[in-house]
Amino acid sequence: MHQTQFCAFLGHDCVAEEWSEVQSWERRALVLASQAHLLSCWIAEDAPESTAVPALLLAASEYDAPNDIEAPNVATAYECGLFPHIDPPSNTARHVLGLQAIDEEELQRLVWEELLSPWPTGETVASERVMALGREFLEEVTHYFRDAYVAETVNITDNMPVPEELHLVVATSGDELTRLSVLRSATAPARRDDLIPDPACSFGGHACPDKHVLDQDAADRAHVALRAVSAGATLSLRLSDCPWTAELNGDEKPFDVAEWYAALDGLRTECLNNYIDHTEDIDDHSLVYAAVLGDEMFCELLDIPLRRISGPAPQRALHITGSCEDGDWLSTERPSRFVLFGPTEAIFLQIDAVDA
Repeated sequence: MHQTQFCAFLGHDCVAEEWSEVQSWERRALVLASQAHLLSCWIAEDAPESTAVPALLLAASEYDAPNDIEAPNVATAYECGLFPHIDPPSNTARHVLGLQAIDEEELQRLVWEELLSPWPTGETVASERVMALGREFLEEVTHYFRDAYVAETVNITDNMPVPEELHLVVATSGDELTRLSVLRSATAPARRDDLIPDPACSFGGHACPDKHVLDQDAADRAHVALRAVSAGATLSLRLSDCPWTAELNGDEKPFDVAEWYAALDGLRTECLNNYIDHTEDIDDHSLVYAAVLGDEMFCELLDIPLRRISGPAPQRALHITGSCEDGDWLSTERPSRFVLFGPTEAIFLQIDAVDA
């Protein structure tokens, strides 16, 4: 997964060697981790008050399957780094004692049961965005499905089972192992002198050896960036491939803020229409959920970071400069890059062209 490159993209570099590869957003492990992260955030925000909200923690790794018949075992799960570390920021770790095989239908049932646990049947219903992303997530988890297992685990500190936890190991025909852990009550990050672990250090199961910590403001900024990247990873499934590195062309020019935001609204509509057009119409909910999901993803990817940079009145707070090709300067058909300056922070925004 080249997780250390992801760390660098989110603000720090915990790798000694040079960052030589360009990480693309459609990597399956990254997509799964991104969807799990956003789903956790949305469930926590949309769940009824005073209910326990599940946290999804995911790690994925390629492994060398001996043959098409032999299934992964406990040793394989450890070798792939799926255990014992479940959530490094909170020091949550589990030993796995055994793997119990389940089929794809049971896998989906177990996950849905945990995801919807804050909404008791017949009392309340989950939000449309939770339902939409939940469907998308389960579809991605079971893509190339080969085997699935429920992991029997114990707490690493006292070897005692922990109630209301679900740990699943999923193997694909592409020789990838994924561990999905759903904790009914996620432990808060372990602070050090009022500093918070950098979320980029543990995303997708990665454990950064340098243990970067942030103050509250920097942590808030890191979480906004992580949610934006997670939304981009899901959007890229039905839009263009998005590389993670870019430079301005040297021909930057300022833009009128009101004009730029008007063009951004047009781009958003164009992208949403493309996203829905590339959605398979499986049932009555597919296109409705695609519209909901696409809109929510663009909110995470663009609206929330821009509000953080500009404040509530962007026309007064922002200065925008960028480089782009001639013609439609903000379009899915033409690459463009912008730097948006707010009162205290700036953001770099790259719009990739869709291949013709």
